[in-house]
Amino acid sequence: MPRKPANLAGQRFGRLEVLRRAENDKHGHAQWLCRCDCGGETTLLTNSLTSGKTRSCRCLLSETTGNRRRTHGQSNKTRTYRIWKGMISRCRNPNATSYKWYGAIGIGVCERWNSYENFLTDMGEAPEGMSLERDRPAEAYSKANCRWATALEQSRNTKANRKITAFGKTLCAPEWAEITGIPAPTIYDRLNRGWTGEKAVSPSIRRSKTG
Repeated sequence: MPRKPANLAGQRFGRLEVLRRAENDKHGHAQWLCRCDCGGETTLLTNSLTSGKTRSCRCLLSETTGNRRRTHGQSNKTRTYRIWKGMISRCRNPNATSYKWYGAIGIGVCERWNSYENFLTDMGEAPEGMSLERDRPAEAYSKANCRWATALEQSRNTKANRKITAFGKTLCAPEWAEITGIPAPTIYDRLNRGWTGEKAVSPSIRRSKTG
């Protein structure tokens, strides 16, 4: 009978922290889901970790082969990296102040952007005075839905400031969602289609073919 592998969850190996046990590989060998200090995630065999063969999600290889643009020594000091970390936090950390406007209402981050390196490749460094903006507020953060925008452009699309007046009350979409049971993304979608506030938050109204 095969010996049960030691539990590596919570342990660190180089830049990697073991999150949990993953599915065995095709040969039945134990694998572990790990998160790198850069934010990337990877699945590795027990021996790859305990032998010291693998100490990062391949970002160390980038550093040692001359790709200085994405090194860990600099990335966590840049404004672009802080923007990426903030995006991940508000979508996935229930303790984050802005989580209620994002993760709590179903706004996520595409799988590719689990890695800061992929985010940087897709978006480039944040231009001075600009921040990350989604073109379609009800959809996830991804290359297809994001761009760098000025503060003025951001303010026109900030959900936390987007108040909806209906039936004598003025509330933000997540608050209306709690009252009516209509998902906040649905409310945003209705508003984007030109619906009035009262129509957008009315549970009895179904979307017509013409919108």
